[in-house]
Amino acid sequence: MWHEWTPGVESVQDLVLQNVALVTQKVKFKLPPTKEFDMPYPEPFKLAPGMKKVIPISFRPSKYVPHVDRVQIVTKGGSFFVIVKAVVKDVALSLPHFLDFGLCPTMERQVRCVVEFEPKTASVFDGLIACEVASAAANAIVDDDGDDSSARAPEVKPYALQCTGVGKMPHLCVPGGQMPLVEFGAVSPGKRVPQTLELLNTTPVRAVFRVRAVHDSSETAPLPPAAFWVSPESGVVEPNCSFTMTFYFQSHTVKEHACQRFQISTPGGTPLVVTCKAFCQPIGVVMSMNFGEVPSGRVFSRTWPS
Repeated sequence: MWHEWTPGVESVQDLVLQNVALVTQKVKFKLPPTKEFDMPYPEPFKLAPGMKKVIPISFRPSKYVPHVDRVQIVTKGGSFFVIVKAVVKDVALSLPHFLDFGLCPTMERQVRCVVEFEPKTASVFDGLIACEVASAAANAIVDDDGDDSSARAPEVKPYALQCTGVGKMPHLCVPGGQMPLVEFGAVSPGKRVPQTLELLNTTPVRAVFRVRAVHDSSETAPLPPAAFWVSPESGVVEPNCSFTMTFYFQSHTVKEHACQRFQISTPGGTPLVVTCKAFCQPIGVVMSMNFGEVPSGRVFSRTWPS
């Protein structure tokens, strides 16, 4: 095998023959038919048991193309062939025959190496990726007379890759109803109260979500600081799994009836709206005063200490 070679430059490798029989053998060989491979004059020779014979093979290429030939070795018991081959550097790609993205959430990109799948609708997609690879700078060709000719055109090899994928809309919901309500009840001023809400992903694809407060055009936006907030504001619910969110309420406005809606949205699914309600109750005060024993029919008074 010749791996590293240059047109117009001779390179030599040795063909080693060894007699593995128990008797002396008379051996002769036939020259390769092509002119690129050359050997000494094929004189018959004898090999004693266990002895070796080294025959040089010269390779004199004129063009940078693959070369294949064979040398026939002839003995009294039969003949066999030794392949002589010169290979060239070439470009190639290794691609899988089939690529399946499986179920993927709509409006989200799935990256596998440089292949991306971003379904816009809940549909089944089937396609064929055509790849082409071309050799780099072509090698010069040396004619038999030693002159360089024009460079050969780069070879282009086509490859095909079959791809399939299914777009699936993620769906988030809460247990027990279509209109999620987080009720905080009556809360004292300045006290921060948490309430948890469990999100369910009922689809076989992951759901990437974000949470934001929403207001209608007819509503008055609350003044900062906001009485309601949520943690976390984004996350991922794995397929057929649940995720726990925590809503918080804290108000310093006595007798405030607070209400806030939060929208939980995914890139390709239907948004889920959660309503939070709470009441900031006044702090109750009870006054107690003891006059002790006093005669009936008379008016008594006592000053409350400041």
